[in-house]
Amino acid sequence: MLKIEIVKALQDNYIFVLTCSETGKVGVMDPSQAFEVEEKLNGRRVDVVLNTHQHDDHCYGIKELVEKHHCQVYCPKKDILDQIGACKYVDDKTLLNGLVHKDTVNIGETKLEVIEVPGHTQNHIAYYSEEEKILFSGDTLFAAGCGNIFDGDVEDLYKSLNKLKFLAKETRVFCSHEYSLRNLEFALKEFPQLETLKARYENAKLLLENNMPMVPLRLSEELYTNPFLLAPNLEIFRALREKKDNF
Repeated sequence: MLKIEIVKALQDNYIFVLTCSETGKVGVMDPSQAFEVEEKLNGRRVDVVLNTHQHDDHCYGIKELVEKHHCQVYCPKKDILDQIGACKYVDDKTLLNGLVHKDTVNIGETKLEVIEVPGHTQNHIAYYSEEEKILFSGDTLFAAGCGNIFDGDVEDLYKSLNKLKFLAKETRVFCSHEYSLRNLEFALKEFPQLETLKARYENAKLLLENNMPMVPLRLSEELYTNPFLLAPNLEIFRALREKKDNF
């Protein structure tokens, strides 16, 4: 079983420190900063760093963590082939491991399966534990929202979100940014009739005012309140993504 500690960094990033309760092995997900991670570790050793995609705000802390802990780093295999993302921060390439769809990574006794979720970026991956019902979605799925398009493709993003829709409904989702209020404001504009959205917005405001993290999200809630998961087809999804880009 993983103990998941939430670390806030930069303006709105979430980093996750993952500790296996049986073995004490430690993983760090998308370390945008090293200093905040080290504070949370309080002297513990990092065994693995996990990365979802190439953007620097998900990679900045990798170099310092690797230099201190000499830990293994896992990232999308295509990012290594393209010489982007995490691989830029790892000097000793023997510590670098590329992942593709259905590959697995272990943190102690917990097995995380890789799901390829292109769209936000071409090479984006997510990590999922079927046994523990946890998903680390990076910048693909957010609270009441989804990632925007950088070097990815809107059709790919639509297909990626549809993959995630069919995970177990009780899945807890750990996304890598805190965008809840802005996303919910957009969702309310598009779906003003949804009373559940209004309640979710008020709850989010209360939690964030009290400095409480919104993660983990509940996939069951996203299925009924996330405009991008409610989109019935690619055409409507594309229109929603364009509206959100200009919101």
